[in-house]
Amino acid sequence: MTLFYQIVFFACIALAGVFIQITLPFAFPAPIISMVLLFLLLLFKVVKSESIALLSKTLIKYMGLFFVVPTISVIQYIYMLEGYLLKFALIAVLATICTFIASSSAIRFTLFLMNRGQHNR
Repeated sequence: MTLFYQIVFFACIALAGVFIQITLPFAFPAPIISMVLLFLLLLFKVVKSESIALLSKTLIKYMGLFFVVPTISVIQYIYMLEGYLLKFALIAVLATICTFIASSSAIRFTLFLMNRGQHNR
């Protein structure tokens, strides 16, 4: 699939996520729905990972650029955080540590399960 068709495919998945979000009786973010849709399409081999690899690699390569605008927006309103700056920094540090612990624990548990399956053969 060419890059153009991959972009159109990702846009269609995103649009499907928005339509599903509109029809749901509760609030749920459309980007999460779109990621689940893409995951299911890949899981059930409706779409091969090779067919979306070019755009995926490009998006990952430039992922840092997607965080520039939100960071600048936060900095523009830093005056609103002045009284809470220490608390904000503490929460950011604690959230980072908790995320690291949760991620590494999940990886270790997954490796444990994978290795346990190999020993049973």
